[in-house]
Amino acid sequence: MKARILRLPSFSSVDLLPVRSMWFAYGVTVVIAAAFLYVANTMIVRSRTLKYAAALLAVGVMLDVFLSFKARYSLMVFLAGFTMPFYVEFILIERDSSLLALTGTFLVTVGLATVALSTGAWSKNPFTFVPLVSIPALASICAGFLSLITTTDRTITFISLIQAFEMLAVFLVLVNSARSSINTHLFLRGTFIAFTIECGIYVLQNILGYSFDIMGNVKMDGGRSLEEGRLGFMRGTFGTPHVAGTYFAAWTLLLIGFYLCSKRIKIALNPVLGILIGGGCLILNAKRGPWLGFAIGLVFMVVMLPRVAPRSIKKLVAVGVALGLALVVLLPVFLVRADANHESALEERLNLNRVAWQMFHAHPIVGVGLGTYDTVKKDYLPEDWSGWLYEVHNQYMLTIAETGTVGFIAAASLYLCIILAAWRGVRMIDHPYKPLQVSVIAALLVVFWEMFWNMWDGRNCQYLLWFLAATAIILPNALPAKEDLSQKAEQRAQ
Repeated sequence: MKARILRLPSFSSVDLLPVRSMWFAYGVTVVIAAAFLYVANTMIVRSRTLKYAAALLAVGVMLDVFLSFKARYSLMVFLAGFTMPFYVEFILIERDSSLLALTGTFLVTVGLATVALSTGAWSKNPFTFVPLVSIPALASICAGFLSLITTTDRTITFISLIQAFEMLAVFLVLVNSARSSINTHLFLRGTFIAFTIECGIYVLQNILGYSFDIMGNVKMDGGRSLEEGRLGFMRGTFGTPHVAGTYFAAWTLLLIGFYLCSKRIKIALNPVLGILIGGGCLILNAKRGPWLGFAIGLVFMVVMLPRVAPRSIKKLVAVGVALGLALVVLLPVFLVRADANHESALEERLNLNRVAWQMFHAHPIVGVGLGTYDTVKKDYLPEDWSGWLYEVHNQYMLTIAETGTVGFIAAASLYLCIILAAWRGVRMIDHPYKPLQVSVIAALLVVFWEMFWNMWDGRNCQYLLWFLAATAIILPNALPAKEDLSQKAEQRAQ
C-alpha cells in the first residue's frame, strides 16, 4: 500500500505556497482560535441570551464551509460587497454613547486582507494607497489626535480615532482587492444581491410595523397609519432610518447608472427592477433628507450625462417610468410626509447648531475633543436655551465643534478629494461605462447632502461613505478606457 501524503489545503488555485505565507497562515489560525476561545468564554460568563452563542456557532459553521472552497479569495471579495448593509456589532468597550466594537463588515474585511496576504493575491500588482484620498484622510485623523489637547475624555477620543483608522483600512483593502474586472464583478454582485435582500427586509418591516436587525434585536418605531397621518420610520438592518434612506437613495442612483451603460454589467439584479424596488423603499423610508438628496443626485446626472455620455439620455425615459410607477403606488405615503411640519423640524436643527457654535467659540482651533460632543453638550448651552437637546444634526457642525478649524479643513479636504477622485474616474473609465461613474458621484452627493441634516459619525454611516469612495476608485481601474490599456502595454514593452 502506498502511504498517503497529508497536504495542507491551499488558499487559492496556487498549489505551492511560499514558506513565509504558510507561517503567516499558521499564525492567523492560532489568532482566530484564541479569539474564538475568548469570545466563547465571555458568552458563557456574561451573556444572558442564547442568540449570541447561536451566532457564534453559526460563524463556526460558516468558517468550516468557507474552508471547503478552493477560490476563497474570490468568495471573500464577494462577501466584502455583500455584508455592508447588514450591520452587526460585538461591543468590546462602551463609554457613554461611544462604542468600541467589532462589526461584521470589519471582520469580513480583515478576513479578505488575511486571505489576500496568505495567497499572494496582492503581490501581482503593487499595493496602491490612493494618495489623493489617503493623505487627507490621514490629515483628518491627525486633527482628531490634536483634539486630545482639549478633550475631556481621552477614552472616547481614542475610540473615535480607532474608528477613523478602520474606515481608511477598509477603503484600502477594498480598492486593492477588486482591481481586476473579475473581482470587481464579484464585488458588485455581492453588493446588489445584498441590496435586493435589504429591500425585501425593509418591505417586511413596513408590513410588520417594527424594525429588526440580523441578530433578531427589535426596534419598535410604531406602526404606519396613513388615515391618522402617522408614519413609522423603519430602520432596515442599519439601525437608524436616515442611514437606510441614504442607502436606498445612493444605491438606486447606482442602478440608474448601470442601466444607462451601453454595455451590460451582470450584477445579479435587473437594473430597471432594482430602480423600481429601490425607489419604492426610498419612498417608504419617508425621510426628507434622502428624498432631496436623491433629487439632487438625479439632477446632477441629467446635467452631466449629455456631456460625457449623450447617447444614454434616451434611456432616461425608462428610468422615469420606473420611478413614476413606484411613486404612484406609494403616493399616500409621499403625501403624508409632504404634509408634515417641515418648519418645526428645521427650527429644531438650527437650535441644535447653536450648541455646536458655542463649542467652536470656546475651542476654535482644535475643538472640544473628537467624539465627546454628546458628553459635554450640557456645558455649552446658550443662556437663553430652550427646546430639545440632542447631538447636533449636522455632521459638518459636529466636526467643527469636536475638532475645530483644523479638523473642519481636513474633513472638507477629504470630501472634496473623494469627489475629485471620482470625477477623474469619469475620464479614465471606458466610454460605455461613463454613466456608471457619473452615478457614483451622484451617490456621493446624496451622502454629503445628508450630512447637512444628520450626524454621520457612526460606523453604519461611515461604511456607506467609504464603500462608495472605494467604488469610485475600483470602477475606473477595472474598466479602463482602451487608450489607457494601450498606454500601459507600451510602458510594459519599453
